[in-house]
Amino acid sequence: MKRLSLLAGVVTLSGCMSLGGLQGNPDEPFYTLDTRQLSLCKGTSRTCMDLSYIVSVRARLKPIENLYGQTVSGPNYPLTLARMLMNPPEGAYTVEQVDDDGRYIRLGRSEHTKRVWETLDQAIDSLYD
Repeated sequence: MKRLSLLAGVVTLSGCMSLGGLQGNPDEPFYTLDTRQLSLCKGTSRTCMDLSYIVSVRARLKPIENLYGQTVSGPNYPLTLARMLMNPPEGAYTVEQVDDDGRYIRLGRSEHTKRVWETLDQAIDSLYD
């Protein structure tokens, strides 16, 4: 059982390392979207935010919706937001699949992605204030 736990840990860490997760740089000119965990990270760093936080700030989504020309709707708000991020309006930023199975998507930094990041940040702040 110990060996299995150790192996699982090594596999998990190697996945992060292949994307630079352990030594990543948050100042890289892109965000990384994890489509399985529905989280958004700065560059290849572990500075990440869970997209589920947008549920708590639905009233503040209008600026994102205006930029993307789409509505973040339920029942799965985080999934709707992830799909919006992967389909920017009129090439507002680049979208690049990082791995073979499509789990990690690289999103170029732009006014659009920055707005999403700031909204998630505000959502977290509002939960803990």
